[in-house]
Amino acid sequence: MLGVGCWGVGVLVEFPHFPISLFPYFPISPFPYPLIKFLGVKIVKKVMFACRKNSCRSQIAEGFAKTLGAGKIAVTSSGLEAAKVHPGAIAVMEEIGIDITDQTSKSIRDFNPEDYDAVISLCGCGVNLPEGWVLQEIFEDWLIDDPDGQPIETFRRVRDEIKAKVVGLIEQLSR
Repeated sequence: MLGVGCWGVGVLVEFPHFPISLFPYFPISPFPYPLIKFLGVKIVKKVMFACRKNSCRSQIAEGFAKTLGAGKIAVTSSGLEAAKVHPGAIAVMEEIGIDITDQTSKSIRDFNPEDYDAVISLCGCGVNLPEGWVLQEIFEDWLIDDPDGQPIETFRRVRDEIKAKVVGLIEQLSR
């Protein structure tokens, strides 16, 4: 759901009254708010979840946000460095019916902070993020424990903690 066009990348809007082939997604910048409201356009906020290696916590958050926030937010995740998605993260998400096996680990250096409305650090690594990321309109540092190297019960606890926070974030961004 990347809104790229002659106006650049921006907040995505969906036009429900037009055929998908004509107007799938456009950046918000060229449309005045009254026109957007009149057309019944839904504004989709873009969220970046970040952690150190993009292997556990941010992957779990991305999985929840894609599932629970479908049609409400556009989401990706990244890390200060890229690593392999942790098998423990895949396993605990699979337990609750969310498949994250197709998600990949990505470096935050491959993204532009201005393309996101909300930046969520899951590990306290916000102090290590490049300045542009922490200066976004919404920046939160959730300080979630790292389950790497811990028993599966820790992965489950972290998963459930992340779910509660993602649900709250979706509600906040959907207003």
